[in-house]
Amino acid sequence: MRIELPFDEAVRLGTLRSPLPALVQSLRCEGSTVFADVDLRALHTDSFLFALALAAAGSVAVAAAFTGFEDGVATFALTAHARGLPAHRLVPFLLSQVNEGIERSGVPTGVVEVTAGVPDPLVRVAVQAAVNTIAEGVTVQDFRLTDGVLVLEATIGSIRLLAPDAPNPVDSAS
Repeated sequence: MRIELPFDEAVRLGTLRSPLPALVQSLRCEGSTVFADVDLRALHTDSFLFALALAAAGSVAVAAAFTGFEDGVATFALTAHARGLPAHRLVPFLLSQVNEGIERSGVPTGVVEVTAGVPDPLVRVAVQAAVNTIAEGVTVQDFRLTDGVLVLEATIGSIRLLAPDAPNPVDSAS
């Protein structure tokens, strides 16, 4: 099965069960790049120094350029600017805090991860794992983001939709 969804429609589908995390102030796509304005003050942390740094950074303009899809995971090169400074250069030093913040914001465990990359950090979106939080029986074979449209190639087997409060298959697989 081939599914093509304009980015805005994909976001609406992706947020049926829960809204975007509060820290995401805006989200849009141009070409193969996703742009977001992220308010880092909405991240919760137990570290006073990290909270102070987040407050100082305030809102961050993020660009995530699609770079490929392999083994169920879409990869995006990340750049971010806070107050005109290249904040993405700091991400490799804050990976655990960034990933903890993503998880605390409500994204299912294992679906989105930020990793160090060369030259820029990478955002890895486990597309298959995200699908698995909603339904069983769908295998994602390919994923692309082109001209603001998500193109998904999937094999459909015996589908079983999961209840909104069902355990996350990503969590139970680990």
